[in-house]
Amino acid sequence: MLWLYVLLQFPTSYKNIVKHFIIDILFIIYLINTLIASAMQILENPSLIDQLLVFPPRSMPSLLVGFILHFICIYSTLLVKSPPSLAASPTSLTCLRLTLGLLAIGCFIDFGWSNAYGPKPRRQTYIAMVSIASHCIMRVLETCFVVLWDGERPRWVLKPIATKPVGTANTPKSLHDTKGKVGIVLLELPTTPKDRLIYCFDLITSYRGFSWFSDRVWTWAPKSAVFSNPTRSHFLRENIQRLVLQYLAMDVLETYNNSQNWDTFSSNPVTSLSFSKQILGSFSVFFCTFISLSIPYTLSCIFFVLIGSSPASWPPMFVSPLSTPSLAAFWTDRWQQNFRRSFVRLSQGILYFLPPSFTLRHPRIIIVLRRVVVFSISATLHLIFIAAVPQHPDKPQAAFLDPRVIRFFLSQPIGLVIEGLVLVPAAKRLLPASRAAYVPTVFAWIWLVGTGRWWSDVWISREMFAKTEKIAVVSLIGGLGGGNWLVY
Repeated sequence: MLWLYVLLQFPTSYKNIVKHFIIDILFIIYLINTLIASAMQILENPSLIDQLLVFPPRSMPSLLVGFILHFICIYSTLLVKSPPSLAASPTSLTCLRLTLGLLAIGCFIDFGWSNAYGPKPRRQTYIAMVSIASHCIMRVLETCFVVLWDGERPRWVLKPIATKPVGTANTPKSLHDTKGKVGIVLLELPTTPKDRLIYCFDLITSYRGFSWFSDRVWTWAPKSAVFSNPTRSHFLRENIQRLVLQYLAMDVLETYNNSQNWDTFSSNPVTSLSFSKQILGSFSVFFCTFISLSIPYTLSCIFFVLIGSSPASWPPMFVSPLSTPSLAAFWTDRWQQNFRRSFVRLSQGILYFLPPSFTLRHPRIIIVLRRVVVFSISATLHLIFIAAVPQHPDKPQAAFLDPRVIRFFLSQPIGLVIEGLVLVPAAKRLLPASRAAYVPTVFAWIWLVGTGRWWSDVWISREMFAKTEKIAVVSLIGGLGGGNWLVY
């Protein structure tokens, strides 16, 4: 990887070549030493292999069968010209799709809540498996049930850089604004078996609206992705640099967290501390979550682009969350969007039952209600995540409806209302435009850090900062400090 990084730099002078060569030799020596030291520790303790496995192999058949059933459900929505609807009488195809959808949900439940874990499973493994299973279940609900309420079927959007779609025979359809300028270009739904199979595979593997095709995205992709088209060399160079920084940052954070004497038997291990330590605890949980999600995604980006995938299909998981201009921008665009599509679709299904007259007369109330529903779904999802984590046998069993989780997530729509209806209008009236822009930024971080203390209580009391939960399994700090290169 290091040699690949140097080749992508394309140094122009002999001096730079020598400098990169020396740096690489030092890094290679360090890397070989680290691998040898880690291998020796694994040979001395073979049980470490079981702990390093991400998912138990026996749980994978349920996940695979669930994907196949969901794939068939998606394919069945393309076999009719008019979208399925509750207004129409149920057909045999609809009944089949609902049946297969329920079977797929059963498979994902078996995967996510399977007991086939290793002898000493990591808590991160429980959360990862339940997270994947929950996401798959919500996608099945969207495909099989929510589609009956509004008839919406996902569509590809052709990027402005593309003149015609490649790889499929879909016909582009231009949408124009009121001035006659071309807005977005939607691709028609596929009609041939081959294109339907491609459509289903692309949809079922798209978590944030990005496509395996470089010339298109799905309709719910972030707007910035529509114009993204980096070169392969620039993409690899940037992501290798990002991966190194992410790993080093995680090593530092985990070393700091392990040095703290967290009272995991307390229900409020963070909010019971001094104010400064509460802020540090909140920031630590935020950065650990941010980096622990980014590292595996960055590794996947590098791997798939190296074997031929388009760099445009792999934009960053997070969009500079530290520089968010507001609380609304943080939750809408800056934070990871893995569940956003499912949250929005499920909230639309819930709000579908409101009278249309009420929806038209009170658009602002509908926006607030939608945010409350979305964060309520998110709160429920995170309650499920936390409930899946095994507790210490000496601790009393915690209730499923953890008030700390509920407080954090349901306080976010309150913050959005305060920001949108009070702070932003007041700042625009009372302050110059150059200063008014900073008001929502400051408020966003005060609100996120302040409410984040409740979530930090949950995270730390569930021992998610335990030594066995470290992401940086090979520690530079531990190796240089005491020769303990492998942290397990």
